[in-house]
This record gives sequence, structure tokens and C-alpha cells, in this order.
Amino acid sequence: VVEAGFSELSIDLMFGIPGQTEAQLDADLEELIASPATHASIFAMIYRPEAPLWGRRKEASLLSLYDRAAGRLTRAGFTQYTAEDFTRSGVGCRYQEEIWKPAAKGFLGFGAGAMSIYGASAWHNVGPVEAYVAASRDDAPPVAGGGKSDTRRQMLEHLMAATRGLRIDPGAFERRFGVGLREVVGPLPRILELAGLLRRESDGSWATTRRGA
Repeated sequence: VVEAGFSELSIDLMFGIPGQTEAQLDADLEELIASPATHASIFAMIYRPEAPLWGRRKEASLLSLYDRAAGRLTRAGFTQYTAEDFTRSGVGCRYQEEIWKPAAKGFLGFGAGAMSIYGASAWHNVGPVEAYVAASRDDAPPVAGGGKSDTRRQMLEHLMAATRGLRIDPGAFERRFGVGLREVVGPLPRILELAGLLRRESDGSWATTRRGA
């Protein structure tokens, strides 16, 4: 890829796979760091109750492995800019930057499994690719599910996205919803700060710590 002239290269790394050891994760991280990759995204294995692997999940292990991976990438010169994304060239992934940015106006997603938010409505497309293509050929909306959300749910989604984007801006929250953050969540940010999950910044915003991410 580099020889073809691409200056930015990203690698996705999954952790928390059943049976994965810290040594195996370390080896994967060292290979990534030694590669020409300028960007890395780390993703925890998602376990679902209906899946056979559900009984093999270890939540505490996931947290430990995440901290280990994030710490090693940071020490290697990568800068973390979302809960799961790191760059060492200063160039972030635009999709990742937008998906975790609290949406005042929303966004439209195109393609299999893509998510969209517009106004009070949120929906996601069908997947995999074959199902998406089939729906398009039949001139049917390729929507798998979704619906409208009330204001409180929109507030929650706003805060969840801001947390994943590593910064909660009280001013942006108030401009969007017309009510102060403290009026909605009370002393919760301060409680999370005392727990080491958030950090108060000089501009009045709240930064998500690695532990809080």
C-alpha cells in the first residue's frame, strides 16, 4: 500500500478474543507499531447473549486489555483522539471523527450496515453487502430498523457520543437542547471526575480519561 503511494495507512486491531493472552496482544501491538501504519483503531470483541461465545466473555479482562493497548500505542508516539482511535501522523479518520461527534443536525450513512441520524430519527441499513444490494435492486428502502427518539434519549445519545469522542462540551449541549448540562445530569460529571473517569478542563469542558473511555 505504501509503495503504491498512500501516505496514510490504518490498521484495525481487535482484542478480547476468547483465549487471547496479554503476550499475544503485546506481539500484535509491536507488529503494528513496527509497520508503516500512521493510524490504528482498537476494538473490543463484542459478545452477544445469543452467540455461542457469550459464556466465554470476561469484562474485567476487556478493560485490562484495552488499557494495555491504549497505553502501549501512546508510549509509541500515537495520539488518542477517540475512545478507539489513535494517530501518529496527526491525521485522523474522518468517519471516526464524525461518528462520535454529537450531531446537532445529524448525518446520513450510505452502504451496508451504515447508521443515520436526522432530527429525532435514527436508523441503520441492512447488511451484509448482499442484502443491501438486493434491497437496492428491488427499489426498497435498505433500512433494517430504527425510529424516532424523544428529547431525553437524544440527550443521552449526545452525551454517549461526546464521551466516545473524549470531550463533553456543556456549551454545545445547552445550545442544542436549550437547557444546561447540570440541570439534566446534576453532579454526575463531578462524581465521574472523582472516580477517575472524567477530567475537568480549563475551558469548562469535561475530557474522558482512558479509564472512562
